[in-house]
Amino acid sequence: MEDAEVVNKLAHWAKANLTNGCTEKQLVDVLLLEGRPEATIAQIFVESKKVVCDVTQQHKKVTSLLRLLAKLHHQNPKNLIIEKINTPSKEDFFASYWTENKPVIFKNFTLNWGASEKWSPDNLALQYGDTLIEVQTNREQNKFYELDSIKHKTKMLFSEYVQLVNSVNESNDFYMTANNQVFNTTKFGELLKNISNTPNFLNLPSVNGRWHLWVGPKGTITPLHHDENFIVHAQIRGRKKWKLISPLHFPDVYNNRAVFSKVDIENIDYEAFPLMKNVNVLEVIVEPGEAIFIPLGWWHGVVALDEVVSLSTVDFVFDNKWKFENP
Repeated sequence: MEDAEVVNKLAHWAKANLTNGCTEKQLVDVLLLEGRPEATIAQIFVESKKVVCDVTQQHKKVTSLLRLLAKLHHQNPKNLIIEKINTPSKEDFFASYWTENKPVIFKNFTLNWGASEKWSPDNLALQYGDTLIEVQTNREQNKFYELDSIKHKTKMLFSEYVQLVNSVNESNDFYMTANNQVFNTTKFGELLKNISNTPNFLNLPSVNGRWHLWVGPKGTITPLHHDENFIVHAQIRGRKKWKLISPLHFPDVYNNRAVFSKVDIENIDYEAFPLMKNVNVLEVIVEPGEAIFIPLGWWHGVVALDEVVSLSTVDFVFDNKWKFENP
């Protein structure tokens, strides 16, 4: 039989492939083709089961720790609400919200931009109506429209999109989301030049791919997910209802593929998703002129309560590049 180090490496190889859907027979055939002795192959699968057991125990330990920390976190009443405050200094923001990974809402964030009327869909259409944009359409035909977002991309003129928005009172069937990248790729980028009063924890707006425009009717929904950066999301027009969940609740939010949850946060099916009974959901309405800070890893679902125009950014003066290991 081969030495213990080789057996250990092959045991981890076997465990990884079994996890990815290979059968034990397929792996045995590969090992036999490589000329591995039968005694070695038998020991590889003995050790791979130990590896699986170790990983399972580690998963249980991490899960139990996160649940305990979530329980502790929510014993503090301050953690059961999302504050609305005046925009802080860079130093206070960094100490109290960035490094604490704590969500907060900034009051009067966009009011001095003079954008509320200028950025109405109708007024934007007067300036940029002939601009080709990307819209996420036919969302109501597929509950996984965000996961399958590539299938829902539609190109149209911005004037056509505004006509679509004006034709409904409420809809989640179409939405101009952050993925449109209009600041980067079209003359919409001119709008960023008129924003001069951003807080000093953000870089000045520019067409660098880190500022995003959202336009949609009442009723548009962003399903429960987490982002991979810190974010500020500002309401220029209309209100949005946000539901947020601490990343400490990760074991109980049913992470689907990538950064999305399987749970409909607006209509939680507790029979299908019983662990959601353990989860504290924070709810807040962000009003026109306000901005919400979404820290790293915080789950959130969003519903537009009115026709909305929003601006979001990940362009902080602090390093905002993070790596997640997603399913």
